[in-house]
Amino acid sequence: MEKAKINSTIVSVLTILLGLALIFRPGTALVVVIRLIGAVLLIGGCLTLYNHLTASLKGVANTAAITLAIIAVVVGLFLLFDSYGVIGFFPCITGLLIMASGIINLVRAVSMKGNGYERWMLPAGMACLTILFGAIIFANPFSTMRLIVMAVGAIFIYNGVINLFIGIRYYH
Repeated sequence: MEKAKINSTIVSVLTILLGLALIFRPGTALVVVIRLIGAVLLIGGCLTLYNHLTASLKGVANTAAITLAIIAVVVGLFLLFDSYGVIGFFPCITGLLIMASGIINLVRAVSMKGNGYERWMLPAGMACLTILFGAIIFANPFSTMRLIVMAVGAIFIYNGVINLFIGIRYYH
């Protein structure tokens, strides 16, 4: 029981520290995570390539595995050497998708008006807000990612504190 209490406390403190790192160094945290993913893809792709190229396997499955391994290596290298480009890429795509969803909903709201729905303005207003939020994300990709990472950091701190609080009382 004492060992479980110590382990729970260590994990809780590490979760809090990770949360603090995400809040106070969100850019660095993102780069580290992206580079770790890149390293895993690169190593996994290289190992898969080696295994499939040195084996006497033939056929579609082997060709597919080699193709995926090459893609993993290329993506891994990209993530390792252009992590800042990746950080800016995802929010831009997300912003575009959110704007597209807002436009579709705006068209639907206007269509609701045409079909005699009296309260079409509320969905239209919500659709306009969606378009605005998407545009903000698209125009500020780095700020958006930093904000998301900081929010995740705050959630980690909360989770760590709650786990610490409950763990101390549970194992007491």
